[in-house]
Amino acid sequence: MRYPSLTVIVLAACVAGLVACASDEEQVTDTVKRFYAEAADGDGKDACGRLTPAARGPGGAPQCEAAIEQLGQLGGAEGKRRIAQVDVRKTRVDGDRATTQAQVPGQTPVVLSLRKVDGEWKLDSLGAAFGASLESV
Repeated sequence: MRYPSLTVIVLAACVAGLVACASDEEQVTDTVKRFYAEAADGDGKDACGRLTPAARGPGGAPQCEAAIEQLGQLGGAEGKRRIAQVDVRKTRVDGDRATTQAQVPGQTPVVLSLRKVDGEWKLDSLGAAFGASLESV
């Protein structure tokens, strides 16, 4: 009886979504893009779920969700479209921490910090350090 190789098993699991197969850099990019898309849609629950508790702010999840839902009502269709088209680049991963540069079309790029929590990348800051050097990312 012939047994499938480990490579075939891992590939099959990856395709089935059973194993995280994307690199940390790809996962960071995906987290940031999903956050911006959910924020543009006003989906506070999912967007805030991509944040660490510290990034949600002192009001926690309820206040974060309400703020994102309000954001989704502002800016009109064009503003939402631009937010959802965020460009993510210059990602650097160091263990369970990462930084990346995000730019919404027509806006100044911001430096975001992420942290891996229970195997998932979460935004730990939303670009509060606007003066941070982009070369440091």
